[in-house]
Amino acid sequence: MNLISFKGLNCYQNCIISIAQYFGIEYSLAFSSLWSEVDFLYENYFQIYSSRRMLINMETLGLKVENTLSVSPEQAKEKFDMLVNKRMAIIGIDAYFLPWSPIYKLAHEKHYLIIQKKSSSTLSCFDPSYKEENAKMAYMDIAPYIFNLRSLELVKKQSLGITHMQEAKTIVRDQPVTQQKITEKIKTCENNEELLMLGRYIDAMINNRHLYHYYLNTALPSDEYFNEGYFYRWNCVKNGLFKAFLLKKHDKILEEVVLLFHELMNEELEMAKTMLL
Repeated sequence: MNLISFKGLNCYQNCIISIAQYFGIEYSLAFSSLWSEVDFLYENYFQIYSSRRMLINMETLGLKVENTLSVSPEQAKEKFDMLVNKRMAIIGIDAYFLPWSPIYKLAHEKHYLIIQKKSSSTLSCFDPSYKEENAKMAYMDIAPYIFNLRSLELVKKQSLGITHMQEAKTIVRDQPVTQQKITEKIKTCENNEELLMLGRYIDAMINNRHLYHYYLNTALPSDEYFNEGYFYRWNCVKNGLFKAFLLKKHDKILEEVVLLFHELMNEELEMAKTMLL
């Protein structure tokens, strides 16, 4: 299996994309509508926002991933027993107990990887984030540390029907409203916790833009859009919100954040209009 991991993907998404590639699915198409996404999925267990649309697009392209919340080790074992030999699944586990993890027995961290069932008691592990391939393990050696097990299903492929031109049109149509709503949220934050959530939300926007850039390079190869300076400024917006979260007096920081956010959103609007020429 070709293990895939690149900027914009988290460890769970690394697994999905690696499996999609294994089954010959053109996974970059799943990123084709992520630039305009605003309705992110909040994963409370990880305290992050992530793309809801990517999972929907991936199912349209032919790969459906079971959407389950955390389960007990006992429930995970029941699901493992139901897997047919050689079938793959995605598990959530504490990386503290993974021998190939750089934090093995050093720190606890929730982590996702791919497993392939070999027998009723053994499996192979494929970890795109840590580049570990085909590590043989006994299920019971890791069973107590599993918090999730998600099954996979190949479904009928349908046409996604999204092009970079269509996504540019969506940006032109929706960007002003998105800009106004997020600006209002920044200006009306009533407590620091809201600033933390906004920082996490902006982080999801940045990740989506990395993934859309990946798709765009397959559809419209160019160094003109989504360059390093652009992403640097987006990270300044995110880090400004996180900094404001840590400070009691943060009015000045938020003013700078809003100005830079407006600059980026306006720049993206012009970028989309240029794509439509």
